[in-house]
Amino acid sequence: MNKYQAYKLGEIRRLLDFKDSILSKIENNPFLISAFDKIAAIYTEILTISSVLDQSISSITKEKNTAFKQLTNLLGKATMKLISYGKYNNFEPFAEIKGCKMYELKRCAQEELLIHTSKIINLVALYSEETTKAGVTPENIQAITDAKEKATKLVDAPHKKKTSNKALNEQRNKLIHKYNAINNDTIKAYITSEFKDSDPDVYIKYKEVISEPKPSSYQYALKGEMKSNDGIPLKNVTITIGDQKPKKRGGEKGGYYFTHLEPGLHSIKFELKGYVTQTHHINIRAGITFVLNIEMEQLQHQEEKEVMEMA
Repeated sequence: MNKYQAYKLGEIRRLLDFKDSILSKIENNPFLISAFDKIAAIYTEILTISSVLDQSISSITKEKNTAFKQLTNLLGKATMKLISYGKYNNFEPFAEIKGCKMYELKRCAQEELLIHTSKIINLVALYSEETTKAGVTPENIQAITDAKEKATKLVDAPHKKKTSNKALNEQRNKLIHKYNAINNDTIKAYITSEFKDSDPDVYIKYKEVISEPKPSSYQYALKGEMKSNDGIPLKNVTITIGDQKPKKRGGEKGGYYFTHLEPGLHSIKFELKGYVTQTHHINIRAGITFVLNIEMEQLQHQEEKEVMEMA
C-alpha cells in the first residue's frame, strides 16, 4: 500500500467516525445515509483486498523452494535405492534410470524435476514387487506423490501472486476513486450547503477529516556538506540512496539535502569523477534531521570506502 492509498484508507475511517458523531443531525436524510453506507462498504472491501496483498511474494517463493527441496530429497533417496537394486540384480528398468541421481536432481530445473518424478512414480507402479525389494516402500512412494502435488501447485505461485497483486491493486485504486466521487459529489456538497453557515462546527470538523496533511517541505531528513580532503566544496556529486534513482547534489558551497526519507536504515553512496567513492549507512529517525558531512579523497588508485553511521 503506497502513501496515498494509506492516507485515503485513514481518511475513509475518519469520515465514517465523523458520520457517527453527527448521525442525529443527518438521520432524516436517507440519500446521505445511503452515501455513507456505500463508503462503509468500500472501506470493508479495501481492507479485504489489503489483507490479501499483505502476503508477500517472497514468502510464497520461499514456500515453493522448500517444497521442491523436499521433493528432491525424497525422490533422490528413492531413485538411489532403485538404481542400486537394478545394477546389482541386472534389473534393466531400474538400472537404466537416467537423470535422477541426487546431484542431478539438485541441478535440474523445477519443471524438469516434476517430469522426472512422474516418470519414477509410473515406473514403480509397473514394478511394485521389485520396488519393494529395492527398499522403497509404498509409504515412500506416497510421500513422493504428495510432495509432487504440493510442488506442482506452487511452481507458478509467485508469478500468479504478482499478477493477482497487480489486479487487486488496480481494484483498490478504483475503489478509492469511487470513494472520492461519492465524497466530493454527495457528502461534501451536502455538508457544505447544510452546515457551513448553520452549524460551522460540523463543517469545520468535516474539513479537518478530509484535509490532506501538508508535507513538511522544510523538514530535512538528511543534510550535510561535501568537500574534498583539502576543504574545497564539491559540486554535482552523484548521490544514490538505496535502490532509488541517483541524484546530483552540491552547489557552490557543496551543500546537499533530502526532505523525504522513510525512517530506518539507508545506504548512501557518494560518487564524483576523480574521487574515491564513499558508501555510508545511516539510521533515519522520524522528525530528526540526520547531518552527514563528508570529505572525499582524490582518486589515486581504485578503492571504495564504506562507513557505518548510526544516529
